[in-house]
Amino acid sequence: MFFTTFRSPHFTFDRPLCRLGLATRGSNPLTPADIGLALDRGVNFLNWCGTPDGLSETIAGLGPRRREVMVCVQFEARTAGDARDELARIRTELNTDYVDVLTFYYVEEASEWEEIVGPRGALEYCREAQRRGEVSALGVTTHQRPLAAEMARGGLLDLLMIRYNAAHPGAEKEIFPHVRGDKPTLDMSTEELTDAGVLASASADLAEPLRSRTLDYLRASPLPSNVR
Repeated sequence: MFFTTFRSPHFTFDRPLCRLGLATRGSNPLTPADIGLALDRGVNFLNWCGTPDGLSETIAGLGPRRREVMVCVQFEARTAGDARDELARIRTELNTDYVDVLTFYYVEEASEWEEIVGPRGALEYCREAQRRGEVSALGVTTHQRPLAAEMARGGLLDLLMIRYNAAHPGAEKEIFPHVRGDKPTLDMSTEELTDAGVLASASADLAEPLRSRTLDYLRASPLPSNVR
């Protein structure tokens, strides 16, 4: 299936969510016209890095179409005070009353996570924002699988954005067992697969497992007829 349903303990997106999302990194040359084309083809998950660009311009101009799109924003704040200021700036930049998903960005050390969830940490303010309807779901991005597993066991988040693809399947053993039931949803990042040039520049010992897993996935998940 090319579309899925997003459900978490705090939020359920009220329409099918495309498994293929679109993200920018600030210096990305994507224009609003490019992003509009993706939206017209069924992409409805937009992941914004927090730097003004074509993606933020597109989101700000969605108008009544805003409800059709899940907007995820990478959130750098670690303290409640910084979270208050950053969320206000995000809502202004995106011209929106609410953000569907905030992900605490690039949490790579246990000490960072402890600061976020501790007294006067960013999580404290973000929970308040959830109660006010300004944020629907909270997540985290990390490359550290043991840390991600610990976060999942804690049950404080709605989703994890992790590295998981044909070249990096370790999450199957280290993280997946901890995200059953009411634990976080998983958003599997494929950036490393893309950076590897998919198959072309993969090393010899990686190329065949990567090829096999990629082809298995494509066979199991054919594109709908309206996506080219």
